[in-house]
Amino acid sequence: MNKLIVLIWVPSICCFTFSDTCSANTTGASFLRIGVGARPVGMGSAYTAIGDEVNAMYWNPGGLANVKEHGLSAMYSKWVADLNFNSVSYAFPIPAVNKHNIATMAVGIASLSQGNLEGRDNNRQITGTFGASDLAVTVGYGRKADIYNRNFNIGFNTKLIYQQIESESATGIAFDIGLQTHLFTPKLLTGISIQNLGQEMKFVNTRYNLPLNANVGFGYVFDSTILSVDFKRRLYEGDNTVSFGTEFSPIKALSLRLGYQAPSFSKNLQMDSPIGFSLGIGLNILNATLNYAFVPYGAFGDTQRIDVSIRF
Repeated sequence: MNKLIVLIWVPSICCFTFSDTCSANTTGASFLRIGVGARPVGMGSAYTAIGDEVNAMYWNPGGLANVKEHGLSAMYSKWVADLNFNSVSYAFPIPAVNKHNIATMAVGIASLSQGNLEGRDNNRQITGTFGASDLAVTVGYGRKADIYNRNFNIGFNTKLIYQQIESESATGIAFDIGLQTHLFTPKLLTGISIQNLGQEMKFVNTRYNLPLNANVGFGYVFDSTILSVDFKRRLYEGDNTVSFGTEFSPIKALSLRLGYQAPSFSKNLQMDSPIGFSLGIGLNILNATLNYAFVPYGAFGDTQRIDVSIRF
């Protein structure tokens, strides 16, 4: 049956994730690790501490507390292996009782898809074509909180996950939690997030864990420059990754970005294929921002993202 060929192919649509060579025996739904937003990706995906716009929900939902006006963002990415990764996100502030309890809600849709694929049976005979896609709908909430006279941004996400290939599908639910605060000075930022908490998913007869991540980040804000670093751990795989990023804004209308993501180290101290350097640029015109990011993936090819964000 062509389903046999389909199931063999399933992991491949999810394997091309940031710093992830797809440990199929431990986790699935790896598309949840693909970075959303050209700005954070252009900064090497070091965004846990400094996220402050609508796409912060995908990195640290605590960053939503920094969104003080309506924000709409749409991203298009031509992914590796003819995959398309796209997202649409919207955030809006909730009227607060007082200025110390500012809250923001957000909703986002991210999808990974590929065009028609050729199906074959056990005898390698063509049986027709089929499609495959992954989808995550995220609802996020972030707010500012004063705890022991210290200011925190706290937030959480709820994700509905849907994966389909040919006539088979799987559904699941996941949660993210995160916070941000400053250390010693308002210019020194830090953040913590845990992503993809949830029960196992089941595709046909195969069960797999969600790609659980723990992230710690730091950032420093100069007058026209932001520096950031993230330490990420894939908990089931036991891999650690370090990301560095910077954003330089010589004028208000222009932002230049550079990032680097180091190779990840497995429990056996074997390195995955590194992503390496990433580049990005942002153009700010009135209340709109156009962002672009370029990330090479070695033998898999190069990936490019472009997104448009509007504040109103």
